[in-house]
Amino acid sequence: MKVRMMALALVVAGCAALGMVAVSAHAAAPMGHFTDPGDGTVLDNVTGLHWQKDFAVDAMSRDSARSVCMGMGAGWRLPTILELRSIVDESVYNPSIDPVFTTARLAHFWSDSSVAGSTTNGWSIDFYIGNASSDAFTSLNSVRCVH
Repeated sequence: MKVRMMALALVVAGCAALGMVAVSAHAAAPMGHFTDPGDGTVLDNVTGLHWQKDFAVDAMSRDSARSVCMGMGAGWRLPTILELRSIVDESVYNPSIDPVFTTARLAHFWSDSSVAGSTTNGWSIDFYIGNASSDAFTSLNSVRCVH
């Protein structure tokens, strides 16, 4: 898993340096990767991260997304692009996410990762097909927080 995340980081950084706006690193979470503890979260059994099972209904800017996650309590935050990418399941689409999660809106979800060299763009994941792309911080995207 660590090697896959490092490889994805290199792809994201390389694409950002080349000015490319979309990234796809094909991977599917293995069976048993996630557990629903029944408390409104989903546990990633590999990383130990707890994910918000549902997602914020309203689309919002990245700053607003950060505020929503921090407002959930101590330790909650907006995920990095690598963390968000780790819940994509590219063996399915429409949506490309494990069914343990509440069905994702077929739209982009914010990460807390900025596009390299940019002060105005950040990375998001489109859970329709699981691709990462860059969006202006003012774009209105969905939010799924992590702890």
